[in-house]
Amino acid sequence: MKNSKPCYRTTRRFESSPLSLPFLLDQNVVHMVEPGTLVIDTVRGSNGKPVEWHEVEPGVWQNAANPLRRRYFLKNAQGDWEMSRNGDPMQIMQKVSWYQHKLVMLPVLVLSIATVLLSVLMWPLSVIWRIRSGPQAALSPVLRTARNHMRLAGLLSLLPWALYGGILLAYLNNSLFIALPTCAILLRVVQILAWLAVGGTTVALRAVWLTWPNREASLVSRVHSMALALACLRATAVAWQGSFLIWNWRY
Repeated sequence: MKNSKPCYRTTRRFESSPLSLPFLLDQNVVHMVEPGTLVIDTVRGSNGKPVEWHEVEPGVWQNAANPLRRRYFLKNAQGDWEMSRNGDPMQIMQKVSWYQHKLVMLPVLVLSIATVLLSVLMWPLSVIWRIRSGPQAALSPVLRTARNHMRLAGLLSLLPWALYGGILLAYLNNSLFIALPTCAILLRVVQILAWLAVGGTTVALRAVWLTWPNREASLVSRVHSMALALACLRATAVAWQGSFLIWNWRY
């Protein structure tokens, strides 16, 4: 823990539905300030700064502001690190792998969705530009196919995240929404759309394969196809980690 910032997530979480994603991203980042002193990003004092924790014995860290509050860092039977609050078994948090670290997943997710969204928005903007600028040189059949592939890939990749964002907004507005049958149905739709997005990722990769070797393709088109394909791949990876692609009959 000395030269890294490990993350811990709660063991009381969903594992087999898209609802697992918020629990995956709701992590505590632990940072060693100096030997014998650490801070946890989610535990802050009245001044808004992270509270310091001092090691009082191996694996036991005491809150500098409140000696009654402690954090315990122990290895479980599998040899993985766990953090608990005052030894409470209901508050055990497990260390996540580097690729599940929220400082990795959040930027990847935001950048991927932003790239796909910009790609989708370029579609109507390009149409408006062609209408205003007059007749354009006709694209070759191969480049026309690649352009249509990128449009389809962008739409398919964006749909599950748009619906999922709506579900989260409904949950934030009413926490009981998660218990309604409507929520379960919408989550199933998210999973179906996520699998379609996997197909969209394949289509985006094919667009790259069609565009890059083609000498008629501009540099902008090549970079666009590659950026979109990478964004689709990253979004699919986050969807996999968030259980969008895991189908169980019961959550």
